[in-house]
Amino acid sequence: METRYSTLASWSLAIVKTLEKSGVDGEALMKQAEMDIQSVKENPEARIPIEKMTHLWTLAEEATQNPAFGLSVSDNVNPLHFRALGMLMMTSNSIAETFEKVVKYYSLISNTGLVELERTPELIGFKILPLEGVEISTLAIDAFFASVVVLCEQVLHSRAFVDSVEFIKSEPKNKEPWNAFFESQVRFGSAINCLWMKRDILEAHSAFGDSRMALYSESVIQDYLENMQQGSWRDRVYQAIHAAFTHGEPSLSEIAAQLNIGERSLSRRLKEESTSFRSLLAEKRKELAGFYLRNSDLSVTEVAFKLGFSDVSNFNRACQNWFGCSPSAYRNA
Repeated sequence: METRYSTLASWSLAIVKTLEKSGVDGEALMKQAEMDIQSVKENPEARIPIEKMTHLWTLAEEATQNPAFGLSVSDNVNPLHFRALGMLMMTSNSIAETFEKVVKYYSLISNTGLVELERTPELIGFKILPLEGVEISTLAIDAFFASVVVLCEQVLHSRAFVDSVEFIKSEPKNKEPWNAFFESQVRFGSAINCLWMKRDILEAHSAFGDSRMALYSESVIQDYLENMQQGSWRDRVYQAIHAAFTHGEPSLSEIAAQLNIGERSLSRRLKEESTSFRSLLAEKRKELAGFYLRNSDLSVTEVAFKLGFSDVSNFNRACQNWFGCSPSAYRNA
């Protein structure tokens, strides 16, 4: 059965190149992970099921015996590995604006988690929150944060913009590679994966800002995402709900508009595939409820309202149906 979760194929090329520099046959590991390097080279904008990519990361760590292997992958990542999003990043008016675009279009890179920005008076936090039940390698998180730092450094010529980094994963036996790479405080065993950066530096105007190029790159991204979603209407709606839920519960009209189809037509297409918008919304709400209860510090009340419940009692009843227990009991299990 085809997975609903995938990542951009071009990232595997950076992994293979890093493996080869370490004296490891990266192409052979790709074959073990049931991936074909020639196909990826011919179509780097293809999608790879997250299970295969996670398997490749696991094989890479085993072959190199390097828990910090993900950090070294950033040496072989360039804006083109992000495809059009990379160009958009390099032509935005500020680094802060870049991160807003990354959050908006993160599904181009991967649809395996939730991505959010958090602003404080002094900092901007770039968060990657994995979804419960979707196995993402911790090396992939390392590689993404490290690559973001390297790309920003190309514009800022310094890593002084990094304030601190948080990782959900447990503290490794030797955390020096992470401290040395990020040149800042690194905390493990946190509730979130978050790259905290200094807001004043990120919001400064970029000398590389090019509004016309940025607009063109954004149109390319939108075309890509539209083509990426040419599968079943069930999967297209599910992914659209996934992306929209980071900003609040979406409506049928919002999702229909996003997919450029009328509400009645969309409902009819979903019915033909033996599902409905309401059932897909409920499925995603359950998935996110499990994630927030197990992996966030949000109170039960906050989770309930974040997922569109009018009151906590309705959320309690939903959790009883989903998990056979109350939200608090599920969180403490």
